Amino acid sequence: MAVTGASNVTGEVWPIGELAGIAHRHGAELFVDAAQLAPHRPIDMARSGIDHLAFSGHKLCAPFGAGALVARRARLDEREPQLQGGGAIKLVTLDGVIWADAPDIHEAGSPNVVGVVALGAACRRLLELGMEAVAEQERSLAQRLWTGLSSLPGVRPLRLWPGASTDRVGVARFNLDGYRHPLLAAILSAEHAIGVRHGCFCAHPLISELLGVSDDEIARLRRALGGAPSRSPRRRAGQHRAGHDGVGHRPARGRGGRDRSDRVSRALRVPPRARRVPTGGGSTRLDYPPPACPAGRGGIASRRCR
Repeated sequence: MAVTGASNVTGEVWPIGELAGIAHRHGAELFVDAAQLAPHRPIDMARSGIDHLAFSGHKLCAPFGAGALVARRARLDEREPQLQGGGAIKLVTLDGVIWADAPDIHEAGSPNVVGVVALGAACRRLLELGMEAVAEQERSLAQRLWTGLSSLPGVRPLRLWPGASTDRVGVARFNLDGYRHPLLAAILSAEHAIGVRHGCFCAHPLISELLGVSDDEIARLRRALGGAPSRSPRRRAGQHRAGHDGVGHRPARGRGGRDRSDRVSRALRVPPRARRVPTGGGSTRLDYPPPACPAGRGGIASRRCR
């Protein structure tokens, strides 16, 4: 069973120990994607019951693109390598290959030595600081951010599980009434020197759920964007669907649901003047007209439109 350690969208830290217990009772193993968790919380794989874990170095402020996969030796030995090459084999013949034992089988080619050194340095530095101290400092700063955002008119926070008792890493996901996300991000950057990431965070299904976008609306958007219809994974028989209250209820419609759905629809709708342009090889792309400059934002809007 593969789960995230902490959501990169809404920040919730998942109950890893409980999930490990459920997985083990049913004869499964737990794989944790700790890319968002490792930089923010201490991790004890044995105590938490984690069987396999992966994390990326750049989230730990380590440059040069290294990461780590920590797994049980038996699992690593029984898997063929994702990348095939020198250093990962014992013997190659015209009829086949005998792979090396782990970890060599999964480390073909020239290793990213600089990246590994940088990753090790970042891990040692975090250990020197103490991950508990890192977590407490982050909680203090994050609480200040969440409290400040909640006091602003028109700001709508997006969360999986409400309540102050839920442990979260320092992420604040929100919408602001009357602003599309790219324009809001540009205004915060150019006029207030605040850097944010906007969009769907590589988590479109989760964002659709948080915004209360219906499957019918998603299907319409797929058609408008030229995609083939597909069955939504949220509608598989017997699947539990957690809403805002965490017990499988849909978010309430009205101000918190349908109007957000409408905003997503307007944000993603293909402009009527968009046309398909052949790009060769039987494929096409959508060609959009230049956007009209929004009124009332003389600084940022006019620069973006030019």
